[in-house]
Amino acid sequence: MPAVSHIAARSYKANRSRNLVAILAIILTTVMFTTIFTIGFSMLQSMAAMGAAGAGADAQGILIIVSGIVMVLISGYLIIYNIFQISVAQDIRFYGLLKTLGATRAQVGRILLSQAMKLCLIGIPAGLLIGYAIGALIMPIMLVSLGTMAVLSINPAIFIGAALFALVTVLLSCAKPAAIAGKVSPITAMKYVNGDMDRKARKKRTSKHFSLRGMAADNLKRNKKRTATVIISISLGLMLMNSFYVMQNSYDKETYVDRFIRSDLMLTVPAANNDYTEYDGKSGLTQEMVDSMASQPGVTQSGGVHYTETRARINEDVLARLTAYYGEEDSGQSYWVQSDENASRQYADLKRTGETTISVYGMDAFTAPMGDFFVGNYDAEKFATGNYVIALGIADNGEGSVHYAVGDAIEIGGQTYELMGMMDPAQTVSGSVHSPQNTLEIDYAIHTDAFRQSFPNAPIISAFADTRDAAASNAAAAVLQAQYPDISVATRQTYEAQFQSQILAQVIMGYTLGVIMALIGVLNFVNSMLTAIIARKREFAMLESVGMAKPQLKKMLIYEGVHYAAISLAVSVLLSVFVASTIIQETIYTSWVPAYSFSLLPFGIIAPMLIALAVFIPLVCFKGLQKKSLTERLRETGA
Repeated sequence: MPAVSHIAARSYKANRSRNLVAILAIILTTVMFTTIFTIGFSMLQSMAAMGAAGAGADAQGILIIVSGIVMVLISGYLIIYNIFQISVAQDIRFYGLLKTLGATRAQVGRILLSQAMKLCLIGIPAGLLIGYAIGALIMPIMLVSLGTMAVLSINPAIFIGAALFALVTVLLSCAKPAAIAGKVSPITAMKYVNGDMDRKARKKRTSKHFSLRGMAADNLKRNKKRTATVIISISLGLMLMNSFYVMQNSYDKETYVDRFIRSDLMLTVPAANNDYTEYDGKSGLTQEMVDSMASQPGVTQSGGVHYTETRARINEDVLARLTAYYGEEDSGQSYWVQSDENASRQYADLKRTGETTISVYGMDAFTAPMGDFFVGNYDAEKFATGNYVIALGIADNGEGSVHYAVGDAIEIGGQTYELMGMMDPAQTVSGSVHSPQNTLEIDYAIHTDAFRQSFPNAPIISAFADTRDAAASNAAAAVLQAQYPDISVATRQTYEAQFQSQILAQVIMGYTLGVIMALIGVLNFVNSMLTAIIARKREFAMLESVGMAKPQLKKMLIYEGVHYAAISLAVSVLLSVFVASTIIQETIYTSWVPAYSFSLLPFGIIAPMLIALAVFIPLVCFKGLQKKSLTERLRETGA
């Protein structure tokens, strides 16, 4: 018997059209792996470039890589496994003949594995290049909120990891078909028809009343595994696209904008509003800048925010709540304090002395209400007296993070203030100005007049203004940015655009993976229909010979395609409902801009296209089969 490598090479050349489908499947699988690795590693590298401030986002980058890998492994396995399974079914007599000539089980398996490796040598390199190009295009959009801090990674691990995972997917996919090919006996191979050896099932089918729809449904049952893999691979792509559509429509733009800015126009020291730049606590806006903003045409009201850090004595009740919150055993807060040197130092100082370094903001009547009170209520008249303090915190941190009660006494800069309440401020109001001395972020706001008396040299870190309309805001922003190029200027429209950019990032990422997965599913469908038609040449020829017209055969094949499409749509809708009501809904509600809204709109667009393909593809495949005459086809099949 010729060498295994020689037989594998001849078999490879004899199935070029099938090899093309397999190569395309490997390319698509590798593209998805490479895209996910590129985005994931770029996110990790971008966070690393930001230092400790970005370290908390490492988990997000890792989660993207891991979840993407799992999904791609599933979808890639489904199509490549199906291709090799069909390949074995078509060549089963060939493998039986090899066994007759003395080939061992291992040799037959190696023939299939050798073919798979040749396909990988073409598909994987092409997929790596295409996938990295797609990742390079998507990555800046995915990290739009990081601006110039986004870094495109060229880590070799991207290509090595993607190539290895693609190779593993192919090896896993062809392992079982190779085992089947190795086990087949010559006698079994001669009886093998389209993967269906169940005589009882065949008898049951022939006893039914003749119906084209019934025949189509029975044809799908001939090889249930193949039918299931086609349906699942299509359904995964459709589910993914619908899931990302639901996600992009489940975030509220107004909530997002209000989370950042509660005015129409803003001036700020850049470092005081950048999460990834340490603010020195000294630089600030000049009074000239604040006055210039207030004098712009269309401005209706304005105000500013001062900032400083100082030592403060904490009320005993507040101290007890704070120390209990950060000291609770086996809690996330306790673990964080223990793992962060600055937090641990501040916590120990707080427990030992009852004092700590705090951040203090000076706010006026315009800026003080720029947030959401979740303990107590804002009273403008009381706050203006300068005798009251507002504690700043994050409302969605849970009840455990509420360390204050209305009426608590807080001593700041030698003055004692009564606590009015606890507020979750807009992000642009409080900024990102915490130093290592206040890692626990114990923040307070007092009235501007009281602040100036206690801290006369503290800087103004930001100024805000309302305008009569968006046009006035944009015009004022343009003038101010030209006057003060080193100062950050933003409007509500700035954050609306940022929101749209972040939603666009999700859309592009989700739809890119969804479309590729859907293409894999469609490719699986094409391959299954084509090989099923080729495998049933004898059956079709015999049906024609006993009087079945070609239009009837076409109609039966169309029914098969429509069955595939209908079942795939039904499964993907059920999957979409399940994923949306569990994973997506939970993800949305844990964000701070939730507006969950379920929809199946993508299916209304995709369904007609899928059904059209389900009709078109069988007709094209059947047309290729009909190029030869009935006599030639009967002679070929030995009927």
